[in-house]
Amino acid sequence: MWALGGSMIGLMLAAAPIGIALAGATILVVVTDPMLSPNALFRAFFQFLNSYTLMAIPFFIYAGFLMEKTGLITRLFGFADALIGWVPGGFAYATLLAAVLFGAISGSSTAMAAAMGIIAYPEMIRRGYPVWMSAGIIACGGGIAILIPPSITLILYGIITEESIVALFFAGFTPGIMLAISDAIIIVGISLFFKLPSGTFSFRAIGTSTLQAWPALAMPICVLGGLYGGVFTPTEAGAAAAGYAILYGIVSGVERPGRTRAILVFGGGAVLLVMMSAFGWVDTPFWDRFSGEEKSGSVLFVVAAYILLPYILYGALALAVFELGMAVVERNNSFLKELLPTTQRTINLTAIVYFLLGCVGVFQFLLANKGWPQDIAAWTSEQGFTQMEFLAVLLVVMLFLSMWLTGVAILVLTVPIFFPVSLTLGVDPIHLGILAAIAIEMGGVIPPVGLNLFAVSGTTGVPVVQVMKGAIPFLITDGIVLILMLFFPILALWLPNLMIQSHFN
Repeated sequence: MWALGGSMIGLMLAAAPIGIALAGATILVVVTDPMLSPNALFRAFFQFLNSYTLMAIPFFIYAGFLMEKTGLITRLFGFADALIGWVPGGFAYATLLAAVLFGAISGSSTAMAAAMGIIAYPEMIRRGYPVWMSAGIIACGGGIAILIPPSITLILYGIITEESIVALFFAGFTPGIMLAISDAIIIVGISLFFKLPSGTFSFRAIGTSTLQAWPALAMPICVLGGLYGGVFTPTEAGAAAAGYAILYGIVSGVERPGRTRAILVFGGGAVLLVMMSAFGWVDTPFWDRFSGEEKSGSVLFVVAAYILLPYILYGALALAVFELGMAVVERNNSFLKELLPTTQRTINLTAIVYFLLGCVGVFQFLLANKGWPQDIAAWTSEQGFTQMEFLAVLLVVMLFLSMWLTGVAILVLTVPIFFPVSLTLGVDPIHLGILAAIAIEMGGVIPPVGLNLFAVSGTTGVPVVQVMKGAIPFLITDGIVLILMLFFPILALWLPNLMIQSHFN
């Protein structure tokens, strides 16, 4: 164990990437142990990656990148500004609300911070907000995306621990909302103290921005509604999010008269709906579901599930197919021109994440064969540690590590070791995942290597020290939420217990 720890620390001090440090230290131990075969490391690497659920990660990453290219983030921000920007300090609330909405789509904290740094920061400065406050709000607002489903951090935790990702998503709702409310309270205090400006209230602006933002607002409703309604698995939800963004990007990538698109949507939807039933391309024609043996429920349910929803989907598909054909002919669709670079960004980031996870598989293989987690668990029990003592020490360690490592690196380093110990002590694994996610969220703005600090600094040009200054008040309230979650697990567990028991048991 000491050889493994020393090798890993040495490689990390030598500036080796965390994946290389994990795999390299493991290899050094394995090649010196005659009881272990180096060939097993390759099997462990690829076996860990052979997971259907793991495919959700590139899909959600892709959806987030596509959101940037299609301009949906800008429309979300405009909607949030119109809805709440009229109160004192309202533009700061709008930034926070847009962060929460985008977090419900991409699940990426750093992507959120970088995107809002480009969109929101210049406007906040133009409206007279202090530089440090503007940067701090964007940095901490992006961290909420770690808990608002779908969360890539929670997906990774679920994959490593083999816990229910849907349960983790349900558990992330309440702490995510609590983090948003606590950040809003800080904004209230700063707004009153500095007498920050407010916009003007307008029903027309709200209506206009809602019409412009409805594709962005509909995306989390469709994706998360399908996920929690049992229609999608997490992987299928990610694919649906990416597919939705691609369809919208194809449609919005070129200017076209609204009347033409309305004819395609309503006319194409009607034609496809009838054709699918008439030619037997669906199991049961929709007109047979109103009566007889194929009756599927009340009239309203049949209309909604088998006519209205397919009608909308077929209409959107008809419009997307038309625009795709016109893009080939006209060669002027701006979205398709950006699709390949966006796909390359997704592949690059996915390759990094998958390599890290493969190294986790290698690391777990060594731990399982040596039995070290069980030894640590036995030692912990002998020392008489309680659940609360164990969790308190663990969170302190994770917060300390977050000053030097990224959130993904912390997960892959610590979860294989502390998770078996937590099970021995009777800690709820879902509660543990939420605590770890909040600690990682806080790590995004803790110096010296908080990724959100550098993401905001890089996109806005604000010195990292100023970003840190603005992030400190929000970091304090995040710490309060973490303490509440530590002492009151029911805050995280009530929703998964309620929804999963009522729908799946």
